[in-house]
Amino acid sequence: MVFFFQCCGWTGAIILLAGFYLNLSGKWEAVSKNYLGLNAIGSALLNMNAFYFKAYPFLLVNFIWMLISIYKLWKKG
Repeated sequence: MVFFFQCCGWTGAIILLAGFYLNLSGKWEAVSKNYLGLNAIGSALLNMNAFYFKAYPFLLVNFIWMLISIYKLWKKG
């Protein structure tokens, strides 16, 4: 089980960093569905990792990040 949640954490981190890079390089806008989708998925994976390892401050930050991304995706329709 530990390996699975470690993989979730690493994958989530890579996804968030990829979206951040694509935004900063001008390939994606911060309000694009692709960027928001990566944020939501990456944050969800990091939430799984943080919950499993009881990293509650990290869990809170990523949970809010995920909710904001999902909300903005929903508003974009």
